[in-house]
Amino acid sequence: MKLLHTADWQLGLKLRFLSEEGGRRERARLRRYEVVRELAELAHREKVDAVVVAGDVFDDNAVGPGTLQQARDALAAFDSIPVLLLPGNHDPLTPDSVLLRLEAAPMVHILDTTDPVSLGETLFYPAPLTSHLYRDDPSRHLPTLPAQRERFAVVVAHGGVSHFGESERESSAIIDTRRILDKGYDYVALGDWHGLKEIDPRVWYPGTPEATRSKEKKPGYALLVTLDSPGSIPVVEPLRVGRSQWVRDRRHLSAAGDLERMLSEWDALPERSWTSLKAWLSGTIDLQESSRLHAWMEKREGEFLHMAISLEDLIETVDVEALSVGSDLTGIVAETVDSLQQEESEASRDALRV
Repeated sequence: MKLLHTADWQLGLKLRFLSEEGGRRERARLRRYEVVRELAELAHREKVDAVVVAGDVFDDNAVGPGTLQQARDALAAFDSIPVLLLPGNHDPLTPDSVLLRLEAAPMVHILDTTDPVSLGETLFYPAPLTSHLYRDDPSRHLPTLPAQRERFAVVVAHGGVSHFGESERESSAIIDTRRILDKGYDYVALGDWHGLKEIDPRVWYPGTPEATRSKEKKPGYALLVTLDSPGSIPVVEPLRVGRSQWVRDRRHLSAAGDLERMLSEWDALPERSWTSLKAWLSGTIDLQESSRLHAWMEKREGEFLHMAISLEDLIETVDVEALSVGSDLTGIVAETVDSLQQEESEASRDALRV
């Protein structure tokens, strides 16, 4: 049995942090539907028996008809391959559930109950979320399986196995995967954590197929899961599907050449138009280097999908000896420079920069 495991598509994601200039925000939104079609191509190429989307298919239950239609159109690319969609914390099984309004093709199965879904030689056991802040373990209902069985048993759930250092608001449902495995299940397909993560050889997060924010670790994957026989350890192959990427960089600049090395590395980043750069700079640079940095930022800002560079901890230094009173500085200007050189304050340094 071959299974394509994915999660956290978050179709309709607003991406308000992206600029609308150059169509960047809309391009990133449409990319999420593109990657669904690419997942369909992958499913056909690998001849999988089913595709499991382990929660957060949509970013919100309140998405409009345009988002729903784009989702239907993208899902149609799976053709005859069964696709199982689980309600997550972003699109929970509430009365206004977007999944219940989807009205997709017959091969799309909405996992809106805890009843097992039978597909070929596999039973899928859903653990749908019924609220945005689900505080219980949604897998508690799962039965213990017989020691001998002829069909594969796959759990589909959405939540954390711990808080992963996140706030409770972001990871409310905590799933006891050890208890699930003790009940005899072959594989646990999880969603919620936005990066590729192995919890156990039988328990995986694929992460979101397209990066959504800077804190995600290893986004942009789907999992090809192969089960040879009931009870066997699955073979799990992570497959890169994402295009966009977040680059986080913390730099302390102090030595000559630090700035140029950093800018050269940033210039070498592949596909800047799909790269979001978030950086925090500290240390010291002189006025010439500061001018070089700001010129680079002004030039490159429109080339990256998104850029956020913090300069709060980066200090511009002034070479006061280079400002010695001479033929180039006379009158009140020379007197002012001389006076400011005698002071040791941030205000005087700012004035000297000017």
